[in-house]
Amino acid sequence: MELNFETLDIQRHRGRVDVRLSRPDVRNAFDAQMIQDLTGAFESLATDASVRAVVLSGEGKVFSAGADVEWMRASIELTEEQNRADAAEMARMFRSISDAPFPVIDRAHRSEEH
Repeated sequence: MELNFETLDIQRHRGRVDVRLSRPDVRNAFDAQMIQDLTGAFESLATDASVRAVVLSGEGKVFSAGADVEWMRASIELTEEQNRADAAEMARMFRSISDAPFPVIDRAHRSEEH
């Protein structure tokens, strides 16, 4: 099963799958696309019996800066229902990771450069 996502770099190494957040220009900040991609990746991997473990990491200087400021700013213009839908999508993403039928190892890092 080949997985291709706009904001992720996914590499397979036998039973281990490396999932790397790939938005280094914004310090791998979460936006709607990354949330959708992570959910899709983990839901797909959960159905693959060959996956024994996933290593989750970030490309560039930091693992993730959290939420994308531009994405958060845009939420001001959304209706209450749209904001609830965004929150539900983020919750679904976190559930897809926490409910994975394999260990998920977070390789968080930050650059020592300041």
